[in-house]
Amino acid sequence: MTQEIKDLKDEEQEKVWRGSVSGWIPGLVLITIGLLFLLNNFFDVGLIENWWALFILIPALVKLNEAWRRYKLAGHWTGAAGSALTGALIVGAVAMIFLFDLNWGLFWPVLLIIFGVGILLKQGYSLEEQGITNC
Repeated sequence: MTQEIKDLKDEEQEKVWRGSVSGWIPGLVLITIGLLFLLNNFFDVGLIENWWALFILIPALVKLNEAWRRYKLAGHWTGAAGSALTGALIVGAVAMIFLFDLNWGLFWPVLLIIFGVGILLKQGYSLEEQGITNC
């Protein structure tokens, strides 16, 4: 019986979370990028060469927003919030490598580190959810 109640509660929280997702972050990012291009057209502010990499940041910001909303909904960090945060960091790191034209050969280990931290955090959350606090 308690498992059924927990499942129903989780379903309701998921409905609330999905209903509250908005597009204001991607909208603000697109407006900012558009303003930068407009300024560059009139005043030649010298945008970076890899300006297209800014569009990779949009999904990263969406995932960051998702992580924050999941955190706020649960009241604490959960596996779902950690997974969304990990995704945001991975996509953000890839965007930064392209944006600043960094050498993939030097910076690819950063992606492995982010993956590893994400796996450890997810494992910690799942142990906590199972009631196991001492490993």
